[in-house]
Amino acid sequence: MHVLAHGGAGSAPDNPRTRRESLRAATAAGADTGTPKTAVVATVRHLESDPQFNAGVGIAVQSDGTIRTDAGLMTGDGTAGAACAMPGVEHAVEVEAIARFGLARRAVAAVEDGAAPAGAAGETIERFAAETGGTAGVIVLGRSGTTGEAHNAEAMQTATHGDQ
Repeated sequence: MHVLAHGGAGSAPDNPRTRRESLRAATAAGADTGTPKTAVVATVRHLESDPQFNAGVGIAVQSDGTIRTDAGLMTGDGTAGAACAMPGVEHAVEVEAIARFGLARRAVAAVEDGAAPAGAAGETIERFAAETGGTAGVIVLGRSGTTGEAHNAEAMQTATHGDQ
């Protein structure tokens, strides 16, 4: 299985080498599973356990002093789910509510319409920036194993593992 992950888009990390190593370990953990959904859960679970990332144990404390975690998961059949604002939950990606409802997915739809993953990622970030004025990052894995990534933040690290 081919797994692609990013560790967030934002300012440049203090320890890029150790973060990249952790991303590689996370994608390796995901690639060793049986289904795409279990690959995502294994990959994100690894990142949630690493305090270098703004997820799980590394999440930022909110303005009221509470730590709350969020997660979302989208599948190839068009279903998606999310869980948010959960105090005391390190592995938000494992919450049972994940993958319970359908959502449109721009980047995936662009790939399915024939756009290359790099083009789809770039188009998605351009639209996001135009509509929100915010910064973000996106990764795309095409059916053939080609990847694309784009961000409008200072930095975004990615890693990939598995069948190419």
